[in-house]
Amino acid sequence: PISTSPDDLQGWKALGWAQMQTGRTADGVKALARAAELAPTDAAVLSMYGEGLVREAEGKVTPQALALFERVIAIAPADPRARYYKGLQMMQDGKLKEAFEIWVVVIKESPPDAEWLPSIREQAKELAAKINVDPKSVP
Repeated sequence: PISTSPDDLQGWKALGWAQMQTGRTADGVKALARAAELAPTDAAVLSMYGEGLVREAEGKVTPQALALFERVIAIAPADPRARYYKGLQMMQDGKLKEAFEIWVVVIKESPPDAEWLPSIREQAKELAAKINVDPKSVP
């Protein structure tokens, strides 16, 4: 069973992510917020919490989520989740070329079997078409 004692980082992290995966987004965000309080410099926890905030906002990268992703990038510059969402925020702000460039780097640096790769590759190809770049140029 998952422990939810007040100071059990792994328990809060596991509970939060499990709730996110089962559609209990608000509860998951609360649990991940607690995990982030316990580990304010843990890039993985902060990144998961940021993703939870984006899901809670129905796909919008909120200022709070963006601040978390920027903290993650400062701690772990290669974090693919934080960079993906940073690109998504740029896209939502109309900075399509910058978003595309970030996503191409994430794709190039991701393991070829990464579970998120097909999704981000498809999004990058759609974005390429919008900015008049050949979608075949997406790695």
